[in-house]
Amino acid sequence: MRRMLRWLALALAFAAIAGPAQAEWLEASNKHFIVYGNISRRQLATFTDRLERYGAAVRYLFRLPEPPGAGANRVTIYVVSGTGAVQKYYGGRGGGNVAGNYRTSVEGSFIVTPLSVDGGSEDFNANLVLFHEYAHHLLLGNSSALYPGWMSEGLAELLSTAIIDPQGAVTFGAANNARSESIFADSLMSMKSLLDSDSRKLDDEAIDQKYARGWLVTHYLLFSRKRDGQIEQFLRLIAQGIPPVTAGTQVFGDLNKLNAEVNAYRTQRLNGLIIKPDRFTTDPVTVRALSPAEASIMPLRFESATGVTTAEAKKLIPGARKIAAANPTNSWIQRIVAEMEYDAGNDAEAEAACDRALAIDPKNLMAMVYKARVHLRRAVAAKPGDPALWREARQWIVKANRIDPDYALPLVLFYTSYLLANETPRPSAIDGLLRAVELAPQEDEVRVLAFRELLDKGDLPAARHVLAPVAFNPHATGDNPVRAIVQLIDSGADVAAVREAAAKAKLVGDAEAEGK
Repeated sequence: MRRMLRWLALALAFAAIAGPAQAEWLEASNKHFIVYGNISRRQLATFTDRLERYGAAVRYLFRLPEPPGAGANRVTIYVVSGTGAVQKYYGGRGGGNVAGNYRTSVEGSFIVTPLSVDGGSEDFNANLVLFHEYAHHLLLGNSSALYPGWMSEGLAELLSTAIIDPQGAVTFGAANNARSESIFADSLMSMKSLLDSDSRKLDDEAIDQKYARGWLVTHYLLFSRKRDGQIEQFLRLIAQGIPPVTAGTQVFGDLNKLNAEVNAYRTQRLNGLIIKPDRFTTDPVTVRALSPAEASIMPLRFESATGVTTAEAKKLIPGARKIAAANPTNSWIQRIVAEMEYDAGNDAEAEAACDRALAIDPKNLMAMVYKARVHLRRAVAAKPGDPALWREARQWIVKANRIDPDYALPLVLFYTSYLLANETPRPSAIDGLLRAVELAPQEDEVRVLAFRELLDKGDLPAARHVLAPVAFNPHATGDNPVRAIVQLIDSGADVAAVREAAAKAKLVGDAEAEGK
């Protein structure tokens, strides 16, 4: 059912869970996500209920299939107190203005999101941040879809203002008041410029317009009832390799006319869509309190899991070793410490921690993974090479894959082990890599590896299919070399020309980094 929505302010996120409550380290999980937070059970229950309902409604709205192997490739969400903590865990990557952080990884994508926004308001709050980042994960997880950058951000902005009522219904289409200054700016990005915005480097003002204008255009196309079906037609042409401006002209007609319609739409009442809870199915969430031992390592785990340099990892080691020594029979802690030791370059210590974890739990998949990684490093360092080391590494990768065949990481590690050894990957390794694209479609580096293999086979249509989402990465710069290669394929170039361009662009970096 549709209803009219006025420009309205969104209630403060998590207002219903405000107030004093005793916090503890908790883990909440289902087949879609794992949430960690040092918060109260009441806060976590409200957080995860809203998150699961939101995700289910988004999947219903866009007819998104459940991702294959969802339980093995869940997004991990770290809930922190405020945006200052988000910026801390963003690391040395210029996170001064970051309110939330979504990062893809073949090991497992993650989101760092605040429970409240420092200095926030009714217009910009924690709900907006969480729903924006989770929208990216949901949409990018659809391996068959291809969204231009402006639409990817526009849809994330549109979905971020979702309202979930006490009965569990989800309403999409509420006003994006946090972007109102850019939406009503005097200098607006034209429709043609928006369609072409992925092809050039944008300044800060243009980036704001890309988000705000992207929200307005996607809202108009989806909810105004004036151009029903056009957004689907446009995406079909984009998937076929039609340039965005050409595709837009074919579907929308006169772009100046659409521009005028969108400008007028800013002052009109907004159509929204209410999705009642009987239209979607939610997956139950299991909550457990971390043990005192597990809780003791969580601050270090947060920092390690959200990305560290070797130098940063080394700073975590003294505290991690102390906790590991105090908990010699906890397999999870030993596995966490193994990862930290590996990141710090301490291979012997990493393997010892893996062995401790496996002695307690012989099916500890990640302990197998890090034991394999240690052996891969040793095999690379042993020149001209020691076949026994490669066999040992691959044996541990195969063991990890058998524990969970739908986890993408062992599949990618098995494939990259051949690149590291300067060997031709065996067919099973290539098949595993292509399966990893399906299991972890958000991860660009896996797509690039698959592109190389399909290019070597001379299968340009399949190579383009796996590479195209990388070309439209919303955070890529205007000189994105992948975009140029996709355009080259679309121009009718042969395999030799595409291979030459790919070599010049150096699409694939260090194999060990790709497997990490």
